[in-house]
Amino acid sequence: MDNKREISIKKILSVGRIEYIKWICDPRMILFFSMNIFVYDYVTKILIENSQKMGKPLNIVEPFIAICNSEILLFVMPIVFLALISDYPKTDGNSMFYMLRTGKRNWLIGQMLFAFMAAITYVSSIFIITCLCCARHSYIYNQWSYVVRRYAITFPNESNNIMLNLIPDRLYNNLTPGQALLHTFALLILIMLLIAFVQLISFVYNRKMIGLLTNMSLLCIGIGSQMFAGAFKWIFPVSNALVWMHYDPIFKKRIVPIKNSYLYFIILIAVLMVWSIVTVKRYDFSKVEDLED
Repeated sequence: MDNKREISIKKILSVGRIEYIKWICDPRMILFFSMNIFVYDYVTKILIENSQKMGKPLNIVEPFIAICNSEILLFVMPIVFLALISDYPKTDGNSMFYMLRTGKRNWLIGQMLFAFMAAITYVSSIFIITCLCCARHSYIYNQWSYVVRRYAITFPNESNNIMLNLIPDRLYNNLTPGQALLHTFALLILIMLLIAFVQLISFVYNRKMIGLLTNMSLLCIGIGSQMFAGAFKWIFPVSNALVWMHYDPIFKKRIVPIKNSYLYFIILIAVLMVWSIVTVKRYDFSKVEDLED
């Protein structure tokens, strides 16, 4: 039985804070900084070079929008996040006694709070680092830059016009930078939360490896599904997190309402949260010692 039936905001906040500090101080954070170096070389550096080539500034949010709307990077960023929370919820030698003292539900909701904090921190850090890297070559205004809108026309003979892939015309023809940033930021956080809560429910069932395999499969199959037309790809989180995917490549209209993607993530996350809270009542904390091996 759970000897701590009452929901305690203080205990929930304490669990979330402790888990967040342990996560921030984890040596695996080197993966995050390594990823940002790769992201800079793959996207930000190219946008800056194209800006200098045209002699025109970028909008400061364009590199972040380009990064988060790249099919490749929308696979890389969740994979790195998954690596950073692969042992989530993190357990150590004192975990069983800590859980018993806190109470099952308080501990679990505290872990959910940590997931929200981690996802927001992860995405916000990518945004801040990207903005800092291109600040000298950018302006702040809710209008797409001349570089994004005219680079392909100005240099039509370039053999690999990466600008067409970084920020496709179906994105800047349908949304302002502010709208694109808002949707990109929110959907990226939601996909990270979905990954975290899949890990959480797998922990409750004492099957962390199944959680890892499920997340890997959703991301890998989701990336592969991009080559198929039709509704199949909308089953997976990746398509729902790509803002430009919601719009027609030729006409200025939506293929799928973006609110559908928000509902997709919110419903899945809510189901996993409720499922975890219901299931944890039967969870045997003595299994924690086995999970550490």
